[in-house]
Amino acid sequence: MFIPTKDGSFTIEHPLYKVNYHSIHGAYQESNHVFIHAALDYFILNNKHKTINIFEMGFGTGFNALLTYKYASENKITINYDSIDNFPLENFDSQSYIEPLRELNSYSTIFNMMHHAKWGIECSIVDYFKLTKYNQSIINFSAIKKYDVIYFDAFAPTAQPELWSLDIMSKMYDMLNNGGILTTYCAQGQLKRNLKQAGFIVESIPGPLYKREMTRAIKL
Repeated sequence: MFIPTKDGSFTIEHPLYKVNYHSIHGAYQESNHVFIHAALDYFILNNKHKTINIFEMGFGTGFNALLTYKYASENKITINYDSIDNFPLENFDSQSYIEPLRELNSYSTIFNMMHHAKWGIECSIVDYFKLTKYNQSIINFSAIKKYDVIYFDAFAPTAQPELWSLDIMSKMYDMLNNGGILTTYCAQGQLKRNLKQAGFIVESIPGPLYKREMTRAIKL
């Protein structure tokens, strides 16, 4: 069941963990703020790359992937987008999910393609956007490439503590190119300590609406 959020977009509750995929204060504004503006846009402004490798921890509703595609099409950049999800959604109605957002309605076909892309196989959504989804645990995942940007969008540490550990943050560090960045909505003190111990330079930056802080980590 779709849950309306304060900016008119939807979120949903995960059937196993009983937590929402996106903020009830606004799914659209949260994804834009945490991942598009604080991660992708920030990286491009500081690196001027025209081809970006992105890794997303938690495909979920596919909302972050869709907004990244939108950014790529508007800014004429090429993106290789890899995303992992150990418990993917089933029978997800992608068209209805974005229907309240008129600015995204023209992307409904693309969003549907993303959700129907086969797991473990690279899918060329368009020439400048390639998507590969992995249906497995990050704990056992072995990356075959280095990434420029990581969207760390796992459920909160209270729901999935194993995904916020030092071991996982060290894996994220190893998966990034030098100069790469990781962003997450989470601002937990232990997370920041784990990131620093893994080797990251850690920044606490303003969070999305109704959240004071979020975290950006940089691999120098």
